[in-house]
Amino acid sequence: MIDINYTATEAANYPMAAAKQGDSGIDLYTTEDVVLYPFTPTLLDHGICVECPEGYEWQLRPRSSTLTNRRVHIQLGTLDAAYRGNIKTVAMLMPRYDLMTESLDLTPIVLKAGEKVSQIVLNSIVPASSINMVKVDSLSETERGASGFGSTGL
Repeated sequence: MIDINYTATEAANYPMAAAKQGDSGIDLYTTEDVVLYPFTPTLLDHGICVECPEGYEWQLRPRSSTLTNRRVHIQLGTLDAAYRGNIKTVAMLMPRYDLMTESLDLTPIVLKAGEKVSQIVLNSIVPASSINMVKVDSLSETERGASGFGSTGL
């Protein structure tokens, strides 16, 4: 078990722990009501500041239900070990396409204070300052090579 220090605003009155045994992420909640408009990036304040051990990073990730149930896209992010500021997430409402009317639903939604919208995951890293990028004329050959974007099958 790793002890992680954190601070929380009064509005961030939620548990900072995995929801279930074995979960990799810790859910983050909204601290105020926020109106989201389609295609408009909006910062969500979580009211939490965390320490991160050296050699680790916090990854900000979406919760799977945030997009599928609410149409809210959460931008991936990284919190480096030296960062001590408030955690914020970039969220954007995705429009819904109505097949019957062949139109986009551009109606804004409200995220209520206390809604789970994203999560943080602690990962070990190799610091970029420990990496020496070496420019070469060609890379070593592999079976996969440069094939990507669906090359391994659907």
